[in-house]
Amino acid sequence: MIAATASEAPHVLDGLLYHESSLVIHEHYTDTGGFSDHVFGICHLLGFRFAPRILDLKDKRLYTIAGVDIPPALAPLVAGQVNLKAISDYWEEILRLATSIKIGTVIPGTRATAVGGL
Repeated sequence: MIAATASEAPHVLDGLLYHESSLVIHEHYTDTGGFSDHVFGICHLLGFRFAPRILDLKDKRLYTIAGVDIPPALAPLVAGQVNLKAISDYWEEILRLATSIKIGTVIPGTRATAVGGL
């Protein structure tokens, strides 16, 4: 078990992708420090179920998609709607990044010296 801070969240992806073992990881749990919106999204694109334990969830803000009914208990946490246009405008770049991370061209953490001296 390795505790992470928010600035170390991309290293979660390093551990999932470059663990150099025969483990086949489908699901990953982390504490609040290993959580970021970017890691959450990239984990999904890479096929991992990401389940962070988020401390002080009540202090975080969630975003929904237009037309989704928000349960009353969650309504105070919702800050707005996801900008789907921004996602669709950059979708090819998002997929390019996920693919580059998957094949090792782009390293999410600071493993650059360990992978081909990049």
